[in-house]
Amino acid sequence: MVDNQHFLDNDPIGVVVRLDLARALVLSGDKTRAKAAYEGVFALWKNADPGFLLLKQARAEYAKLQ
Repeated sequence: MVDNQHFLDNDPIGVVVRLDLARALVLSGDKTRAKAAYEGVFALWKNADPGFLLLKQARAEYAKLQ
């Protein structure tokens, strides 16, 4: 989905870029790719604090896609 994906995986800003991509895909109407992008965010943030605001927002946005 993203060129140089391994670079983004090792950069904390890369996760935010993935989240923004997921949001853009939702706005463009591509729910299938948006879901995959959100799942990528969740995979990278699997050990994040559950109270982390961006993670909570991402989960709420993802739930609306279901």
